[in-house]
Amino acid sequence: MGRSDYLDRISEIAADQGGYVTAAQAARMGVPHERLPDLVRGGDLRRIRQGVYATRGVPVDTMEDTVAAWLSTERGRYPWEHGDTPPSAVVSHRSAAAIWGLGTIIPGLPELTTQRSTRPGRGIRFHRVPLSGEDWRWWRPDTGPALPVTTPARTIVDLLIDGEELSYVERAIREATATRLTSESQLVEAARRRRTRNRGLIQTITRLVAR
Repeated sequence: MGRSDYLDRISEIAADQGGYVTAAQAARMGVPHERLPDLVRGGDLRRIRQGVYATRGVPVDTMEDTVAAWLSTERGRYPWEHGDTPPSAVVSHRSAAAIWGLGTIIPGLPELTTQRSTRPGRGIRFHRVPLSGEDWRWWRPDTGPALPVTTPARTIVDLLIDGEELSYVERAIREATATRLTSESQLVEAARRRRTRNRGLIQTITRLVAR
């Protein structure tokens, strides 16, 4: 199999994934790991992080680190295999706030929530906490792959529990409720589902909404 054959197989995956592909996905398509560095050197692929690549012509994007972090958790699953099966991890916390445009919260490392045991990933912050199906959804941008992201309500609740600056969270709540991304009742329900020991969480949410 030659270079053009490898690229055809990679393109089959990347076409459904915003131009991105993982080494594990490529391997399932018959593209050996050892061939990927050659494709990088030839300009056909651009390495984003270990095991995750962008195909030729995909521009560098502010969401790229988050996209690559999430793809690295999917263990070779093809984009068309998701169906009703929950993803391995969901974009959350400050990374989710950036996607929803909540307040002035500045994302750092990509943040993902998972309910399974996960080895620490370099350059990824994992949160292992319960996550109901009501608390995440697929976000489909104009460009790039679809990403599973915590809802605006759950994102705000997670930020409060994680100790984010209250003034930032207050602004996020104000903007999210004004644009109808979420509501006080949705915030309260998300807080109840979070099952945290923070007994004052709902009272804090109610107080911040009322400001």
